[in-house]
Amino acid sequence: MDERAVPAAPPAPRVAPGPWPDLRPLLRRELESYLTGVAAFDPGLPTRCPPWTVRDLTRHVAATFERYVALLAQGRRGDFAPPFGPDDLAEVNLRDVRELAGDPEGRLHAAATAFLAETGDADEPIPSHKGTRPVGVQLAFALRELAVHHDDAAHAAGTAYLPPPDVVAALVASYRRLGLWDENAPPEWATFVDKRGS
Repeated sequence: MDERAVPAAPPAPRVAPGPWPDLRPLLRRELESYLTGVAAFDPGLPTRCPPWTVRDLTRHVAATFERYVALLAQGRRGDFAPPFGPDDLAEVNLRDVRELAGDPEGRLHAAATAFLAETGDADEPIPSHKGTRPVGVQLAFALRELAVHHDDAAHAAGTAYLPPPDVVAALVASYRRLGLWDENAPPEWATFVDKRGS
């Protein structure tokens, strides 16, 4: 089935010990690619992440990065309590999209830039709804958010987005390391979207 539901919580990762790679250069590039790409699309187009439009996708990604910034600060205060329950991500995503005000592209740029500026150590612990994990894992999930939702927005406009090979390789490697990749599946973007796009 082509349509996908609003992104729900992925399976709990099996967090491998460090060192984790620094994915920030790839994230910076994907951030600019996302913002440039969605600027060319009608923001009101419905997407395969119902009930979201293209604009709502950007609201979602902006809210996600704002949450990452807040969680990084929380962990640095010594508080690693989960921000919400392990099965509540879909509900939180819907709420955040409803409540995010202002310019979503501007908020995404500001939040993602702040997160990238603050994450110098990929092995630093950060709280999450599924427990404490290395920042490097959060960077991998952030990279996935930008790339997958860029493709979702492009699909709404009748096109597709194919990330550069180094982004696909980094995502597959990260998901393999976390035990979230089917080793029988080819390490291709289409497989990643099919398997990990919910």
